[in-house]
Parts: sequence; C-alpha cells; structure tokens
Amino acid sequence: MCLLMLMLLVLTTAMPTGIWELKAQEVEGPRLGGTLVIAISGDPKSFNPDSQVDDMGYPIFSVIYNKLVTLDINYNVIPDLAYKWEASPDGKVYTFYLYPNATWHDGVPVTSEDVKWTLEAIKKFKGIAYGNIKAENIEKIECPDEHTVKIYLKEPFAAFLQFLAWYGTFIMPKHIYEKYEDWMDPNNPYLNKPVGSGPFKFVEWVKGDHVTVAANEKFFKGRPYLDKIVYRIIPDPTTAVQALLKGEVDYLHMRPPLAEVPKLQKTPGINVMIRPTPSRYYIGFNLEKAPFNDIRVRRAIAMAINRTEIVRKAYQGYAFEAKGFYIPAISWAFNPNIDVPPFDLKEAEKLLDEAGYTKGPNGIRFKAKITYFTIYPCEQVCTVIRDNLKKIGIDVELEGLEIAAWEEKVVKRKEFDMALCDGFHGPDPDNIRFRYGPGAYINFAGWNNSEAKELLDEASKTVDQEERRKMYWRVQELMAEELPYIPLVDLVWIYVSRSEFHGFPWEPESQGKVGYYDHRLVWWEKGKPIGPIVIEAPTSIEAFAGDSVELKVKVTDSEGAAITNATLTVNLFKNGELIRTIGASHTGGGVYLAKIDTSGLSGDYTVKVAATYVLKGFKMSGGESISLTVKPAYMKYLPYVAIAVVVILIAVAVAYRLIKKRREEEEEG
Repeated sequence: MCLLMLMLLVLTTAMPTGIWELKAQEVEGPRLGGTLVIAISGDPKSFNPDSQVDDMGYPIFSVIYNKLVTLDINYNVIPDLAYKWEASPDGKVYTFYLYPNATWHDGVPVTSEDVKWTLEAIKKFKGIAYGNIKAENIEKIECPDEHTVKIYLKEPFAAFLQFLAWYGTFIMPKHIYEKYEDWMDPNNPYLNKPVGSGPFKFVEWVKGDHVTVAANEKFFKGRPYLDKIVYRIIPDPTTAVQALLKGEVDYLHMRPPLAEVPKLQKTPGINVMIRPTPSRYYIGFNLEKAPFNDIRVRRAIAMAINRTEIVRKAYQGYAFEAKGFYIPAISWAFNPNIDVPPFDLKEAEKLLDEAGYTKGPNGIRFKAKITYFTIYPCEQVCTVIRDNLKKIGIDVELEGLEIAAWEEKVVKRKEFDMALCDGFHGPDPDNIRFRYGPGAYINFAGWNNSEAKELLDEASKTVDQEERRKMYWRVQELMAEELPYIPLVDLVWIYVSRSEFHGFPWEPESQGKVGYYDHRLVWWEKGKPIGPIVIEAPTSIEAFAGDSVELKVKVTDSEGAAITNATLTVNLFKNGELIRTIGASHTGGGVYLAKIDTSGLSGDYTVKVAATYVLKGFKMSGGESISLTVKPAYMKYLPYVAIAVVVILIAVAVAYRLIKKRREEEEEG
C-alpha cells in the first residue's frame, strides 16, 4: 500500500490553465461519427478502476465509468453522476443528488446503492483513494431514495469533495461486484470486460495491442459525438509520434520526445498545446544527517542551483522555474509573497564558509549523493544540479534507482543525503499535509515543525476557505524559513493531436463540461453535420375548394445531402387553429409528397411542414411554413364562362354584321 501511495504521489497528470497553440478550425461543428485513435504507452492493469494506481487504465476508465463529481481541466469540481450536491454548515454531511436517468451499460439503473457500495468497498479493500478521501473518517452512508446519497463524516474534511472528484473514486456496479467476496476476485470476468455508466461502452481488450470502446447511445447526458475510441498501445514515444504523422494515431496520451515538439508545431494538420500542470520536481534533504541538518547549508545549496539551466537543459524549455512553496495552479492557496532563494553563487559560498565547510586543497568542501528515480528526465535534472554544486565546492555523486528501490532506501531507511522527487500537488492544498507534513509517509526529509503540523491538521478540518488560505500561507512561510525541500521546476503537459479532431477537454468549448480525460465532446471534421434540416418547398400555393393539392418538399442536411428517412409532419392551420394533419411519403432522392384535400376549405391557411431525423442518437429537426389560399369551387370555372361569353359576343357581333350587310345589299338591289 505504501508503494501504491508513493506511486500516486508522483503522478504527473496535466491539467490547469495553459498556453495555446491550435490551428484554425475551418469546419463548423460539432459533427457525428468517426473513430479517435489514442496512443497510450501500456495496458491497463485491470478494469477495476478503484483498486490500484493505474496510469494507463485511468484515461480509459474515464470514458467507461463516472464518479459522483469530477474535475475539469482547470481543477473545478463539476457534476458527473451527481447533478448537484450540498454540504452541511459543519462540513460533516455531504448530500448528492444523482441523475435519475443514469443506467449501467447492461441497462440496470444506477442508484444511490451503487455509490454506497463503492465507497464502502474503497474503505474495506483499501482502494487507491482510501487515504485521499480519508475513508476511515466516513462514519456512515445513507440512501434516502434511489437517487439521493448522504455521506456522514466523523470530523470535517475540507478537501473531501476535491479528492472525491480525483483519483480512484469511480462508481462501480453493485449488482455485478457484490457477488464476489473480493473486488479483485480473478473469477470475476468483469475485471477484463467492464460494465460502466459512462459515455462509451467497452468493446474489446487485445493485450499489448489496443482497447476499443464504442459510443453509449443511451448515455444519460446524451450520446457522444464519436462512434468509437481505440486506445492503441505504443510503448515508445518516438514510435507514437511517427504513427501520428502517418495518420495511424490521432492523439498522444504521452509526452512526445521534447526534441520532436518544434517539428510537430510546424507540421500542417497537427495541433500542439502546452499547459502548466500542478506537478513539480523538488529536492529534499536528510535533516537527520550532517551537513544537511544545517539551514545555512540547505540555503547555500538552494542558492547554487540554477533552475533556469534545469529548464533549458533537462526540459529543452518545456517547463517553468518553480515559484514559491506551493503550486501557483491552485491560486487561492499559493502564497505569492515568498519565493525560492535566488540564484547567487557568491552568497552560497559565503553561507558554506560561515557553516564551517570551507574548501580543501582540491577545492572540495564535502561530498554528497543525490538519489533519484530512473525515469526521464530525472538524471538530466540531477546532472545540472551536480554541475551547479561543483561550482561551490560540493562534490556530488548521482545514484539512480527504480521507484521501489528508491522508496525503500529514501523513504523507509532514510539512507540518503539528498533525493529528487516529483509529484502531483493537487487537487487541493491538503496535498501539502500528506506530502510534506510532519509525520506524512512521503515526507522523506523528516521535516518536523510542530506549528506546521498543527496548521495543516487544522486546515484539513476547516470549511472556510479564507481561514484555510491563511493557514496554508503560514505553512509556506515556515517551509521557506527552514528549507526542508527546494522547489525546482513546475511541469507542463504537451497535448499533441490531429487538427481534424476538436472538442478535447482542454479546449475552451469543453472546459467546465467534462472531466480531464472524458472525450465525449470530441468530434471529427469529417463526421456527419449536426444542424437544422433544410426543407425546400414553395412559399405559397393557390387552389380551389375540392381540389387535391400535391405538395412536394425536398429534405436535406445543412450541406445539401438528401435525407431519405426523415419523419415529416404536415399540419394545416387557419387563424392559428389546427384544422387537420396530413400524411407524407418519401418518393425518392429526399423528396416527400403530401396530398392536401381542399374539400370544405375556403380562404387563407398556413401549411406547416416539420421534419425530424435521428442520426446516431441525435434528433435533428427543421420546419417551413407555406401559405395556402383556397378559393370557392365556382371560381375555378370563371375563366371558362368568360371565354363562353366572349365567344357568344363575338358570334353575336359576327351575326349582326352579316345581317346588316345582307340588308344593305337588299336595299341596293
């Protein structure tokens, strides 16, 4: 469990405010259909989303399952299964109200009992969120009805909601898992073929190759735009980049080689977006060991480390120099009034001299070792630090270990001088307590400031954010004074995707709407348009009572493609009152025919044509109004009467002239 917690603490998941570099969108959206291929570097461990740290599984879990609440890309708590929630004034009771139409992928309704079972299972089996949500602090869980759940805490925990929205808190189907005594029972087939409630359904898992999910047509928040997502397993980032450039992959769920980033930024059809994260690299001292138990030595080392050089050499510019003693990403808790000691080699040497560590004949003051994880770019970071400290007379040896060995030597046995660590510092500043706080497992420096401990414990229980801010600011002041740890760099995440896909969680239109790995709003430029149906019809019709009028209309989508399976409703109104409804049939090519019987009609009417069309679960519609004038039946014959009258008049006129001419001839004869 300790190793799992350590692994969780060094997650470098990317999220808050960022730096944009997106190519212009030329196609209006969103659109329906298409498959998004995502490159990930390994297989999930299982499809129990709450049992263990699983960085490869987490992005897949995020589209198959839901949490009660989740975090968007900017660390805002947003609705997921719960559409609203409330906390009691004393911060000890949380009430969540679930969407009533949420169902599991097998059709069984999602209820408050599923929530209760999940949280109790996390507590019973010590799931990965066990410590984060303080599962032992949950006194009881009640389900007043199927769609309401009340969580009672033994004592207030200010960060409860944030950690409930973070990692290892996906709601799981009670009706499937309650059959097994152990939620990781190998006899449970659903560990490999999950049933969730999310926007995508599990299709298949071919180990070492891919995981496929398909759109959930009945998702309670509406069908996702994509038809499928394929998570393709490509362990090597360089190979993944090549697959992206060849069009075999659409998005990289991994950091590309930094040397490739400038090339990708210049590649047509590729979007690169860089965002700072709440993850930070820092170095800690063994405070129980000389010379690191001397604040002057710690401050000298801090002043000798060139963080600008670390960013340039280890990260090729794709990182930020760490500021202060907490992450600026959680802005309300960040104390801007204090900072890391400035780079100053002369002052660093002065401090070491004052501490009694003068240079020997070989220019060396003392030797030290930096222990680090053997993951990129830890060695590169430590190499810069080694070279920096050499300039002030500290001879540094580098020691790289696998994470388990690092934990054993640094955290458990305290057999180190200095150690490099990195880790996620969100989603709440309570992270300071279990990362740096006195008594915390991962507080490998052994910092033991009683004031800091008291403040961190109290802040964890305080509901008022302003009061919490004051406490966290003071803790950061204490860290700056005593320097048990030295912040180095704040990390960035580099999102690389094909520009024909839009709506990723980090894009403006999706922020605040979906969790940071939820791709239900992603859409493909080449998909079917979601827009109003276009109805081509005459603007007006004239008819006579008793006629059968053939009304022909053509139905197309917004791009002019014929829709052959629309449902048409033709209604006849007079003075706003519905007179009758007329049936319509498709005659081919998107043309529909409606026959209007005008028997008994007279005067002016309005014909309203409405068309609906369901595309991949999305209902689209369009409408058109046509004026209809119905004249009395006798008026149909008026032209013929007029012609007859004219003919008669002509005949009379001709006859008259003939008679007149004959008389004239008789008179002359």
